[in-house]
Amino acid sequence: MNTKKPNTKLLDLNPQQMKAANWDKGPVLIIAGAGTGKTRVLVNRVAKLVEKGVEPQKVLLLTFTRRAASEMLDKASIILGGDKNRIKKVSGGTFHSFANKILRKNAQKINISNDYTILDRIDSADVIDLVREKLKISKKDKRFPFKKTLEKIINISMNKKISYGQLIEEDYPHFIAQIDDINKIAEKYQSYKLNNNLIDYNDLLIYLKKILKQYPQIADYYSYIMVDEYQDTNKIQGEITYLLAKKHRNVMVVGDDTQSIYSFRGANFKNMFDFKEKFFPDVKIIKLEENYRSTQPILDMANGIIDNAIEKYTKVLFTKNKRGDIPELIYANDEENQAEKILEKILDLHKRGVNLNDISVLFRASYQAIPLEIQLKKNGINYVKHGGFKFFETSHIKDIMAYFKVIQNPKDEVSWYRILLLLRGIGEVTCKKILKNILKYPNPFAKIKTFMPKNKKIRNLSNTLSLMASKKTTPKEKMHNLLTYYNPILIDKFDDFPKRKEDLLQLESIIEQYSNLNDFLTDMLLEPPSNSNSNGLYVNENYSKKNTLCLSTIHSAKGLEWHTVFVIDMAEGRFPISYYLNSIESEEEERRLFYVACTRAKEKLYITYPATIRGTLSNKSTFLKEIQHLLKSDTSDTPMYLEI
Repeated sequence: MNTKKPNTKLLDLNPQQMKAANWDKGPVLIIAGAGTGKTRVLVNRVAKLVEKGVEPQKVLLLTFTRRAASEMLDKASIILGGDKNRIKKVSGGTFHSFANKILRKNAQKINISNDYTILDRIDSADVIDLVREKLKISKKDKRFPFKKTLEKIINISMNKKISYGQLIEEDYPHFIAQIDDINKIAEKYQSYKLNNNLIDYNDLLIYLKKILKQYPQIADYYSYIMVDEYQDTNKIQGEITYLLAKKHRNVMVVGDDTQSIYSFRGANFKNMFDFKEKFFPDVKIIKLEENYRSTQPILDMANGIIDNAIEKYTKVLFTKNKRGDIPELIYANDEENQAEKILEKILDLHKRGVNLNDISVLFRASYQAIPLEIQLKKNGINYVKHGGFKFFETSHIKDIMAYFKVIQNPKDEVSWYRILLLLRGIGEVTCKKILKNILKYPNPFAKIKTFMPKNKKIRNLSNTLSLMASKKTTPKEKMHNLLTYYNPILIDKFDDFPKRKEDLLQLESIIEQYSNLNDFLTDMLLEPPSNSNSNGLYVNENYSKKNTLCLSTIHSAKGLEWHTVFVIDMAEGRFPISYYLNSIESEEEERRLFYVACTRAKEKLYITYPATIRGTLSNKSTFLKEIQHLLKSDTSDTPMYLEI
């Protein structure tokens, strides 16, 4: 038998953590604020249950990644002196992996073959497209969602347990006229899967719930249930948790309603409230409020952010680390000046001994980091970019760059090819014919019109390119002409075009900084702000883990921490982002995102606000106005036209 001593650090719990880890009197809801050590509670609870003689295989730990479950169980075994033999029998994993385990053994109970094939998201989209073709619902009939959008609509509708009509009305109003056809496709998709022994990710949860409901003895096998990150569960996962714990009632769910930021995946933070109001009215609620990450001034600001939330479990984060710098508000003239000031602060921090990898710049949307990326590149600062997308490799940005490329080089056949294929009615055969005829002339822009004189779209393309090619127009004017032409194509090509318009406006603000097109293309194409690496991170060429600044979307930063954090673009429409201000629920999630961003900081926190965006005066973010009294600011460098 292993006689290693327990890891005393893991056993070092504060009174509330100890109370939670030792709770053994029925359902318990752990409200775990940011940085309050919720993982330690779960690890200790697993170890204590096994130590007191509970059969490990009857303990079920549900997490959102397999890795998280594995790491928790490893730590639990350390507490037990390294005895992995007992801990490895604990059932740990994700909701989906647990569902698959139960279904493989019991699928036939609900008339499903247990040798089913699981569809991933791409497979599901392909099956949906196949179903659409079988129903003879044409994508050319008016404006119809692409297969990936259809898959997303069906997926989110199932996760949120709302009708397709409601989801389309809220998130895709431009498809309201197509609701009947979408309903037909969704219905046929379900029957197609049943007939072909296919199961998608949603089905795993739906069928698990069905089995647990019809055969409660399967759920009754597990005597202790624990669920991590409960604020990120969807409605079905909340119901599954209840079914699993219904008999024994030994259930612990751990989460923080104020860190629920994944509604776009179907997560429902109201599960935190339903756990008490709907499932277990007698639940014991234990709050973890002692923070082990941040200084008190940072926590005061975080508390201030969430004080204004409409629906929440009230908690006040505190720390024994009372000293610390008050978070600072940095005013800037515009986005470029904002980037310059951030760089200046970063360089000063670095001189004072703060490593670059201990600093992070957080933003609501990936495009907001572009001006800073350009500054970092120019100054040779190593950085890594997490989350979002690689701006200059997204389809709509590549489209725009293709037009500029042919203006610079009319013989650029690849870019011509991309531009022509954007036009409905122009296929590969016609495209090759056009290029064969026009590229032998010195002015392809004018010649293309004569090749297909009756085609209105070709004439419009020719006129736009001629305007852009004029030496009298500035890069800014060229961009304006191009966006006027491209906007209908954007709407036709992308189902999420409202979001992509933000990217085009950002590109427009970048090009305004250039006096000639050649310099713009050189900077953006020869040495773009970021390049990808094999880990899926976005980095510049001199990437080094040892001393590399982190740029990250807030969604990708959840669960991480840094010595210093910058939260940028705190202007109305940028954060909260304008697209998400169409409902109270969306605005409240934006508030929670701000809370998550600020609680990533350990020692220093900076909030930045650009007074103008794309040449227009901006308004301070609602969230910034609410907590500005908790910030210090250097008014000596405040723009004259800015009201403090």
